[in-house]
Amino acid sequence: MTAVTDATVPLSREIQEARLEFEKFANFAGGDEVAASIEKIGLASGFSADQALMAGARMAQLSDIVGGGAGVASATQSGIEFGLIGGMGTEDAMKRMISLQQQTNYMYGELTDTQLNRLTAEEKANLVRTNSIKLMDELNTIENRSAATMSQITYVMNQFASSAKLAGDSTHFMAAMAATLIEAGEEQGKAGRALRMMYARLGADTGGSTEQLKHYGIAVKDATGNMRSMEDIFGDIAARSDNMTKAQRMELAQAIAGNDHYVRALKLMDNYGRAQQLSAEGAARLDTAQDELNRRYADQAFQLTQVEARLKNANASLGNHFVPGVIKATAVMANLSAAMGDMGEESKVV
Repeated sequence: MTAVTDATVPLSREIQEARLEFEKFANFAGGDEVAASIEKIGLASGFSADQALMAGARMAQLSDIVGGGAGVASATQSGIEFGLIGGMGTEDAMKRMISLQQQTNYMYGELTDTQLNRLTAEEKANLVRTNSIKLMDELNTIENRSAATMSQITYVMNQFASSAKLAGDSTHFMAAMAATLIEAGEEQGKAGRALRMMYARLGADTGGSTEQLKHYGIAVKDATGNMRSMEDIFGDIAARSDNMTKAQRMELAQAIAGNDHYVRALKLMDNYGRAQQLSAEGAARLDTAQDELNRRYADQAFQLTQVEARLKNANASLGNHFVPGVIKATAVMANLSAAMGDMGEESKVV
């Protein structure tokens, strides 16, 4: 019996702590039902209840954004699937998705606040699910057709996505730039910082970068004074690069990215065609997330992970029955230890 208790009670504690974390942020009606739904979603993807609920807790913090309880369950499902496809843990995957949402608003697409306010909670949940699947399709396609992993791509994107969104770049082109730099041998941290610097320099006209590009017939701002997309800017550079000397290309790269990151700008200039190819493939969603999930579901390694998660949940449920007894036994041991300590102190006095 001791062996069974030792094997099940710690699992019960893990899942209960995750449930408490979820309840902390589940400030919406039907929280228990949503938690149960999230546990089922997690199990279907090979994640135990504590992993699924911790992922749900992160998304529950955005319940007002994703459409209440129904939206939390839907967005959590997308995050769990995102983690499964990208080889990431559930909580890490959630953090990546939340960061991308905060920077790009991909869950709502191009809808305005007024349009969003007209949607019901169910409509918001459906919209979040649809757009999350779209993003996963794009990322999965670019991962499958490049040397970069989804984890690397999203890490890089999270360094610059807000600036790219303001400039009008699509999520698939952001992902394509990230993958292109990874393929070119850049570390994900340096790639992300370089892209952030490029947007910052061109947006703020640091070091007269706008005039330097204008000298080569490349406009940084549009007719209304807003920054053009990086896709368009690099497209213009690519169209003129055949007539540029090595020194001129170096000058352009330094104007775009500064002295610390000009090498990464050169790599994007040299591999613009590759970025365009990946972007187009991502936009076409050639390798869907569902196809990738189906492939994984059919794999025996995944099926083993799934039954292991089910076993952990079952053992935790069994452990729930032992917890009251363990509490009492632990209290008795605590009292006994305290009494023995008091006796020791008294013997010293004598």
